[in-house]
Amino acid sequence: MAWSSGSSRSHGSMGVAAAVGRRTGLPLIQCPDCGVQTVIELEAKEGDNKGRVFFKCPLYERDEPCPPCKFFRWQDKYEELLRKRNKSTNEPWNSCQAVADVAIRKQHMQDLEQLMASSICMKEELAAVKKELLEMKAVQNGVRANLYELGGWGKCVVILGLINLVIAVLCIIVQLVK
Repeated sequence: MAWSSGSSRSHGSMGVAAAVGRRTGLPLIQCPDCGVQTVIELEAKEGDNKGRVFFKCPLYERDEPCPPCKFFRWQDKYEELLRKRNKSTNEPWNSCQAVADVAIRKQHMQDLEQLMASSICMKEELAAVKKELLEMKAVQNGVRANLYELGGWGKCVVILGLINLVIAVLCIIVQLVK
């Protein structure tokens, strides 16, 4: 059995591992038309059906005039096919557990999308903070250069001015506390 884009999960009474679709969690069965390949799960990337999940035989090529296999189903029709197949073969994919697995997988995908969106926002915020930090470093370097140019007495004057500023702020705080 070919392992397509799905992950391995146990389905069936014998505990046989079967491929399942990553987006839907639905089992990827052997192509019912040609029987040669395991169907694959894909998502439409453009057009009116953008984002819609479908299943097809790997041998099916829409652009070929005579493809070796013509199996193609949108997700809803593929689920119908699986339900019909379940009735005839007693495969337990449609059990409560399998349905719950699909719901959990969908919730995990939504959670992952939210985390990715949050990650993008955090990256943008981090970039803004880095930019501000670089600007502050540039100002700091400019102040250092100016202090260096002032020489010994100039530095003393600047330091005394800063001390006077601190004292004035402390006096205001004392007045506010009273």
